[in-house]
Amino acid sequence: MTVQSESRQAGTRERILVAARQQFGEHGYRATTTRRLAAQARVSEPTIFRQFGSKAGLFEDAVVGPFTGFIEQQLAGWKLREAGSVPIVDETRHFYQDLFELFSKERSVIPALLAAYHDDVTPAVSQRLEDCMRQVITMLEMRTVEESRSRGNVNFDVPCMVRIMVAMAFALGTLPRLFNTEGLSRGRVIEEMARLTAYGAEFRGQPIREDRREQGLAAAKSPDLPQGSAPDPSRRHLVDDHLWHEIGPVLAARANQPRPGRRPAADRAVLEGILHVLTTGMSWSALPYEQFNVSGVTCWRRYRGWQSAAVWGEVLPVIEAAGIGIQSCRSTASVLIVQR
Repeated sequence: MTVQSESRQAGTRERILVAARQQFGEHGYRATTTRRLAAQARVSEPTIFRQFGSKAGLFEDAVVGPFTGFIEQQLAGWKLREAGSVPIVDETRHFYQDLFELFSKERSVIPALLAAYHDDVTPAVSQRLEDCMRQVITMLEMRTVEESRSRGNVNFDVPCMVRIMVAMAFALGTLPRLFNTEGLSRGRVIEEMARLTAYGAEFRGQPIREDRREQGLAAAKSPDLPQGSAPDPSRRHLVDDHLWHEIGPVLAARANQPRPGRRPAADRAVLEGILHVLTTGMSWSALPYEQFNVSGVTCWRRYRGWQSAAVWGEVLPVIEAAGIGIQSCRSTASVLIVQR
């Protein structure tokens, strides 16, 4: 076969695919005929069967095929970057952007795709769509497990989370009128979804306000626990006056702008809680509020804020000089601090 004939065949195939996507999108799988497709693509009807074998085969290549291409594209992109090398919000944002691009591009054929999926006449197409969606979910599960392990986030249900992610993107990307999102920019929707997903994963396993309140009530009622908030005399304070004299001004100079509402927890108490978590290896949610007068969530949030603002990098040498060593580890805490 000559190059010219190959090019001509490729052009014919592409015309058929374009016509198929339009016809399937406008009329659905059942009402679309190969005769009508052939007329729009300016080819003979037998040519369609030579190229695709059957109407179901054409439907799969024209409508289901793009999902397969998406999977291959995502896998190729992920292989180029190591898990944990991109901030979690950016990684999540990129995935949602790609999903929205896919679903928005295929919006015209989604009704036909769903109709064929529920049509008993096309079980092969339904099975192919299920297989394709399973590949998308499996691919995302694999990557999410890699990302969670590299960042030390192991407290959330990966299978549930990835299905929620795909379902959100599918619903908002293909049915904007139904969910009344046409007045919202795609970037705005994607950004909020990325932050909800990323920060929800990061906070998973941390206590929410109601949990802390119930834990406090349980502690107050328990006869086995000491009443009040008396500190444990056996616990050594890592942030002594000398260390705070050096670190305090650094934190104060880089403090966030004051915001209305409750007064923020004192930096010294927060730093003490952070160092206690990182030196003991306990979870943020296990930090005893009655001992530090600050919650683990507050410590976690401030710690991440100091990391983002490059403050943590400034105080690490001071912490080292005070006799607290640093060991590298791949977790939400970019360093694990252990007392020498």
